[in-house]
Amino acid sequence: MNNLRLFLVILNSILGGGLFVNLGILGAQAGAYSGFLYLAAFVIFLPIIFCIGYLAKQQQVEGGLFAMSSLRLGRYLGFLTSWCYFLGRAVSVAVLLQALVISLKNSNLIMFGLSDI
Repeated sequence: MNNLRLFLVILNSILGGGLFVNLGILGAQAGAYSGFLYLAAFVIFLPIIFCIGYLAKQQQVEGGLFAMSSLRLGRYLGFLTSWCYFLGRAVSVAVLLQALVISLKNSNLIMFGLSDI
């Protein structure tokens, strides 16, 4: 069961919420091929998922991405890797929050004063 949890956490980390925000738009543009294209995207990301899972299993150290990358690439590249990951996640959270505000505004939902935006 732990392997399944690790797989799902890594999958969520890679795909993120952007897939769910853009699901309707991407499906409309792809048309009848949208199911096949989602499956192809999953197959493309699968090696990355297994690679991160393998690294997490082999290098059982605390520190996450910095610890795993600095052991193999050195402290400087480990530092760069972890900061790039942090900045990417910060931007993705900002985009998801913007999508949430836009969807709340478009749904005419008056909550926490968001109708005045």
